[in-house]
Amino acid sequence: KPTETLDGASIQLFANAESDEDIREAHALGAAGIGLYRTEFLYLQGDAPPDEEAQFLLYRDLVLAMGGRPVTIRSLDLGSDKADRQGIVVRGEPNPALGLRGLRLCLARPEMFRAQIRAVLRAGAYGPVKLLLPMVTTPGEVRTAREIYERVARRLKRRGLDLPDPLPPLGI
Repeated sequence: KPTETLDGASIQLFANAESDEDIREAHALGAAGIGLYRTEFLYLQGDAPPDEEAQFLLYRDLVLAMGGRPVTIRSLDLGSDKADRQGIVVRGEPNPALGLRGLRLCLARPEMFRAQIRAVLRAGAYGPVKLLLPMVTTPGEVRTAREIYERVARRLKRRGLDLPDPLPPLGI
C-alpha cells in the first residue's frame, strides 16, 4: 500500500537485503527499492572470494527482481569480526570494528574491488543501481575509489559491454 503520514505526505520505504528471500519479500511488500544490499554475505560463502561473473549474475538477478525499482549495492564491508574463510580481512587488529574494513579494505585489495565494480556496472544495464562505499574516513579514499570506478568503466566500454549511461551513482 502507499506509505504516507497522517497529514498525507508520501514516504518511500526502501528495504535492506542480503538474500534472495529478503529481495522477494521487499518486492512483495511493495518496497520502493533496495536501500542497502549487503554484499559481504556473498564473500562469506565458499573458500574463495566470488569472481566477477558470480557477482554479476547475483546483482543482475537482484536488479531484475526489483522490476525497475532502484537498488543500492554496498561494496564489500568485511571486518575482522566476521568469519572469513578466504583470508580477506586482517586478523588481530586493535580495533576490528573501525580498522581495515569497508572502503579501506577494498582499496587494500584492489583487484577484488575492481571485480566487484565491474559486476555492479554490468548489472546496472538491467535497471537502476547505485554503488555505496562504506566506512569512509577521508576524502582521499573517495577520490581514489572514484578514479578506480571510472577507470573500470572505461575498460568495460572499450570491451564493448553494455553499461548504463550515465553510469550508476557512486556515493558514501
